[in-house]
Amino acid sequence: MSKARQGKGALITGGSQGRGPVVAVSLADQGTDIAFTYAALSAKAESVLDRVKVEGVRAIAIRCDQADTSGRRRSRRQGESSRSSCFRALWTGYSNTR
Repeated sequence: MSKARQGKGALITGGSQGRGPVVAVSLADQGTDIAFTYAALSAKAESVLDRVKVEGVRAIAIRCDQADTSGRRRSRRQGESSRSSCFRALWTGYSNTR
């Protein structure tokens, strides 16, 4: 596929389960840098992270339970601190949370 979205970034909530991994890999295949959250399944998150990085993009996995308000604040701070080194522009978001 073309790298039409190279230099763009995406934040995917629930990126380690359901449609999240498919969306992450698809966007990475198009050149999009990926940040995604996951609640507890760190092995699945690592697997998705590995699959995304194969596409040659930058990627981070942020542990965050979206149902927990304090967890959302922590993940936002972690994402913001990583953003300067990982992401130039947030292009899109995808919510895969229930």
